[in-house]
Amino acid sequence: MRQKSFTLVELLIVVTILAILASAVIVVINPRQRFAQVRDSTREQHLQSLQTALYSYQTDHGGFFVDISLPATPTEICNTDKVNPSECGSLVNLSPLVPGYLSNLPVDPRGGIDSKGTGYFVALINDAISLSAPKAETRTITLGPQP
Repeated sequence: MRQKSFTLVELLIVVTILAILASAVIVVINPRQRFAQVRDSTREQHLQSLQTALYSYQTDHGGFFVDISLPATPTEICNTDKVNPSECGSLVNLSPLVPGYLSNLPVDPRGGIDSKGTGYFVALINDAISLSAPKAETRTITLGPQP
């Protein structure tokens, strides 16, 4: 008597169909939430890069911010890759960091708050650098002391 069993080809076809269905379900679950989480991760990486660049700049200049004026309250960083530093107005000009400490100023994935800004805010609070991303979608993203 012959036993009936599945062939290897039949098993591969079933596994392939299940994989396609599983990937479709994952995409359908909540793609907006997943994309928001990815953008927030990008924001956090940008803030870490800015923090490292600012502390490196401060260290290289004897503990001072030469040519950089950091405000006491969070203020948006000027996008000097797009705007002439003289046109920054009330935004913080971090152009001395480029190209020595950063290849370019990071910009929020959804753009700046101000048309000239990066979407990231900086302040010097109690001699510590505070960086924030107010456009964060899934969580609060702040490095350093909070105002």
